[in-house]
Amino acid sequence: MTTPAQRAAERPFVNNQEIFDELWTITTELKDKVFKRFALQPDPCSVQFQPYGGEHTLSGFLSTFAGPEIDWLVYSWMGTPHTSFTSMNWCARYGAATARCPGQNSGFVEPNATLIKI
Repeated sequence: MTTPAQRAAERPFVNNQEIFDELWTITTELKDKVFKRFALQPDPCSVQFQPYGGEHTLSGFLSTFAGPEIDWLVYSWMGTPHTSFTSMNWCARYGAATARCPGQNSGFVEPNATLIKI
C-alpha cells in the first residue's frame, strides 16, 4: 500500500490549481450551508492541521467540528494541487436525533445517510 506522499510523487507534473480552486469553492459553499442549518463548534483536535505541510511538499487543511445534531463533521483537503494529486473530503456523521426520518416506516436510516435538504 502506498502513502499519499508516495502517490503524489509518482504522478506527472500537472497543474490542477484552477480546478482545485473551483472544487474547493463548491465544497466550502456546501459547508457554509450546513453551518447555517446546524450549530457546530470546532474540535480542537484538528487545530494543528489548519493548514499543514509546505509549498514543495504534500500539504493540506483539516478541520473538524461537532454539535448537538452532528456527531462529527470533517472538512479537509490534502495533496499538491499545483503539481498533481489532491483529495478533498467533506463528511458528516449525523447524530441519532438527526438521523430520525419522520414519515418513514422504520423511523431510522442508515448511519451517514444524507437526509438533510440544504
